[in-house]
Amino acid sequence: MTDPEAKLRNANEHLKTLAALVDTFALKAYSVDAQPDFWSEPWPPAKGDVIIWAEAVADPPSVLWGPIIGDIVHGFRSALDQLIWGLSVDHQFPGNIPPSGRIPWGNPWRDVWFPVCNSCDAWKNAAKTQLRYVDPTLAAKLKPLQPFVTGQNAPEREPLAVLQELWNIDKHRHLHLVNATVELHDVLSVDPFPDIPNTTGVDLMLNFEIVSRRAPGPLVGRAEVGRARHIRKPGGLLAVSHPQMHMDPRLLVDVAFDQGYPAYGGRVLHTLRQIGETVSAILAAV
Repeated sequence: MTDPEAKLRNANEHLKTLAALVDTFALKAYSVDAQPDFWSEPWPPAKGDVIIWAEAVADPPSVLWGPIIGDIVHGFRSALDQLIWGLSVDHQFPGNIPPSGRIPWGNPWRDVWFPVCNSCDAWKNAAKTQLRYVDPTLAAKLKPLQPFVTGQNAPEREPLAVLQELWNIDKHRHLHLVNATVELHDVLSVDPFPDIPNTTGVDLMLNFEIVSRRAPGPLVGRAEVGRARHIRKPGGLLAVSHPQMHMDPRLLVDVAFDQGYPAYGGRVLHTLRQIGETVSAILAAV
């Protein structure tokens, strides 16, 4: 019995689990504080700027997350392989009936699996081997979904190609390691008198604008992630002497694969979701 949809659902459940773990990690991974620019060098400071600093206090637990990533990748890849096996079995005719029990070495049915092709030549070969028992009409629907078609300039960066390499590495080499990335997302206002009702008619909540952001990426030690300044709202306070005391900086924390092959620094959850969407589209196409 083949059930690629069940494999896909199971992979997506693992992906939800990973997303929850990343969210929990993000809440405690960094400390953040703000200080006026005149406390820092060089001099003179940018008038009114407040520097937002962050420091990592925890590393992503790759030993915990690596096997989960591997399970997700394996589920997506297995869904595709089971799809091709099922299509091959459904299109039986004399000479293409799969052997019962163990498939002997050298038997063509050992080559029945979903091809991932980064070149037209690879696709031509796959059509003769992996897809030899699939209805040609259905097999033809798979060609436009291959990396050499969907990403002609960089097929190796297409979701299917990334899936194939992530799968191979997880099976044969090592766990997938990830890095935490951080960027300044927003600067909110802290209520200066949270326990006292505001009866003044004046809006005491401040308004801040971000004037600079550090590019998303890992942090080494304590580092500046951005700068913000107070801007007056209509009807609000004109100015405050210590705007940093009223700031609530919010970070956007994510985790990413290593730079370069096979996922090219892609954000883990985004990359895996893209792969899942691609697999889902392929199942729907045939």
